[in-house]
Amino acid sequence: MNKPIRILYVDDYPLDRELVRDALEKEHSGFELVEAASRGDFETMLAQGGFDLVLSDFNILGFEGLQVLEAVRATGSHLPVIIVTGTGSEEVAAEAIKRGAADYVIKTPKHIRRLPHTIHAVLEKKQLEDERQQAEEVLHLQSAALNAAANAILITDRVGLVQWVNPAFCDLTGYTAAEVIGKDSRELVKLDQHDQAFYQNLWDTILSGQVWRGEIVNRRKDGSLYPEEETIIPVRSPQGKITHFIAIKQDITRRKALEAENQKLAEQFYQAQKMDSIGQLAGGIAHDFNNLLVPIVGYAELGMMAASPDDTLYTHFERIKEAGTRATSLTRQILAFSRRQVLEMTMVDLNQVIIEFENMLRRLIGENIILKTHLVADLPAIKADKGQLEQVLLNLVVNARDAMPNGGRLTIETAHVVLDEGYVTGHVGAQPGPHVLLAVSDTGHGMDAATRQRIFEPFFTTKTRGHGTGLGLSTVFGIVKQHGGNIWVYSEPGQGATFKIYLPVAETPTPTALPEHPAVGSLEGTETILVVEDEASVRQLVGSALRLHGYRVMEADTPAQGLELASACQDTIHLLVTDVIMPAMNGWELFQRLVVDRHDLKVLYMSGYTDDLIAYHGVLDEGTTFLQKPFTVHSLLQKVRAVLE
Repeated sequence: MNKPIRILYVDDYPLDRELVRDALEKEHSGFELVEAASRGDFETMLAQGGFDLVLSDFNILGFEGLQVLEAVRATGSHLPVIIVTGTGSEEVAAEAIKRGAADYVIKTPKHIRRLPHTIHAVLEKKQLEDERQQAEEVLHLQSAALNAAANAILITDRVGLVQWVNPAFCDLTGYTAAEVIGKDSRELVKLDQHDQAFYQNLWDTILSGQVWRGEIVNRRKDGSLYPEEETIIPVRSPQGKITHFIAIKQDITRRKALEAENQKLAEQFYQAQKMDSIGQLAGGIAHDFNNLLVPIVGYAELGMMAASPDDTLYTHFERIKEAGTRATSLTRQILAFSRRQVLEMTMVDLNQVIIEFENMLRRLIGENIILKTHLVADLPAIKADKGQLEQVLLNLVVNARDAMPNGGRLTIETAHVVLDEGYVTGHVGAQPGPHVLLAVSDTGHGMDAATRQRIFEPFFTTKTRGHGTGLGLSTVFGIVKQHGGNIWVYSEPGQGATFKIYLPVAETPTPTALPEHPAVGSLEGTETILVVEDEASVRQLVGSALRLHGYRVMEADTPAQGLELASACQDTIHLLVTDVIMPAMNGWELFQRLVVDRHDLKVLYMSGYTDDLIAYHGVLDEGTTFLQKPFTVHSLLQKVRAVLE
């Protein structure tokens, strides 16, 4: 059932109200008439609202129709007002129409019968006006949205003539709206950057009523080209005929640049992967090759020490050693082939680089890590790229910081060392002569053997996802290699890590070689020595060198085995030569266990860690005699003799 039309009727004359009431009741039953006989009643009822129309007599005692009209408009309401007036007042009613009344009706029996029709006509007109206004508001909103859109928008007719563009289109292309409206969009942007098949496919798609999406190269007013992502949407008439096309355009210059950059980075990544694969293959071959060279060259050196220079056997050992050295040089060439950085080499004081960089490093590590530096005085200069050395320091310090999330101690040390032939034959890539040592040590969580083996591989990292690329240490490795230096890491789980970098001293004369064999008896002995070392190659070389010089040697690969050998030995054990950091039990604990029953036992500790870090761990007292890895055979024999004597 349709809702009745509620009418507020204002008239102070009862007979006229009855006349209107009868006209509405006779002609139509869908009216609900609410009568107001005074201005006060009218204003009260108008305030209550809920009416569809106001019907007012023109002449009301103290209140006329125009005032009713003004009262309705004052409320902000758009209620239509129909004026009911007597004969002879048509001019007044017409004035009311000019002032905003919807219509008027003469109060005669003949004319009043038209009142229901007039009411319906007025309400229908109001509905149409409301719908038109709503449509205009929607169109205004749509127009505002299109004009405010960040993407460029172009509307053409079916043949491609421009009908409308938004400001974003003008900003993008450099054209004004007046310059493009009515022009052929194809000629406007001179679409000559794609082949004919491309444009044929575009037009075939949109003329068939489908949406076309793609990337296209367009031209601005100044002739410059730019890439855009475009969507073209066909617009249909109510009959279904395609009349217009809407093109939505987005400048993707920046995105294309980012894609190109990402592509470049991806290519670099793939190149790095390829080089890494080659490097791993070469490194694997070199590793196995060097495992053969270490005993060949090492035992050749021991043979030279045991023989006289005039002996034919000495010459044979020397030739074996020379061949091994050449083979070692070959492996260095294999491992270094991919280093292609351009370096700015100058004379550099490594101590000065550290001093100038120290404040930045302190800010980098935070307050929960103590940074200590031990820089040896009168350090020789090296030929290096200062910026690359700073990069090495930065990467090593960041790596150390990340290994100490709860704080700890970071030590940076320098020293002047001389690497002899005995040392370099056991370390691929090392060169004999004077070197500057840079050691960076931390008290972090350390690394196991498997991690140490891969620590310098590109993209290898032990950090969680999003906390490291795995490129830091491989970068350090490459820089050191390009400087003709070498780097080694010494670490055990829970015992921190020490990275040692050896860089050749610049423009120094060839160092005087240490004697290939000492004077008879100077480094020899007859004492019994227990060697405990978990690295087989180190243990075997130490044992062989000591035996060659007259010592009686027992070898153990674990502290537990060392205790067993000592327990079974009935003779005096004069010296324990032991690694400091080993699984299950450290060297200090081993010595404390042995010295309970062997009060005269002496000890020589070996470690790849620096003495400062060893002391900080509390494993050894500061100043305890120990041999720092890597060491030469000559330095081993000297240290053993010094401890025993």
